[in-house]
Amino acid sequence: MENVVGGLAEVISSLRAELSAAMEQGEEQSLRFTLAPVEVTLQVAISKQGDAKIGWSVLGIGGSVESGRTNTVTLTLTPVLSLPDGTATKEFVIADAQRSGQVRDGVGPKTPEPT
Repeated sequence: MENVVGGLAEVISSLRAELSAAMEQGEEQSLRFTLAPVEVTLQVAISKQGDAKIGWSVLGIGGSVESGRTNTVTLTLTPVLSLPDGTATKEFVIADAQRSGQVRDGVGPKTPEPT
């Protein structure tokens, strides 16, 4: 296989690391973003390994394998934030600017808007 960038788990782990780094870098910026579901489209080669397991290899740009052995896979990943009490939430912001003009540090659960 030519131009394999890694296994599916490795690619998703790399995406997680990049998103985490972007969140940290955005903490001091005046323009910030909330994180919504992330859609990723990958070209993958599927192979059967010696131990009868199925292997997923993600191809880089211009990567190729034998004809008919590649598939396009689209994943929609919904980020969740692990809270200190062990629960998880999909409702969170990244270095959000409050209406009062104060900035919360880092990542945290979304607080209700004042009425």
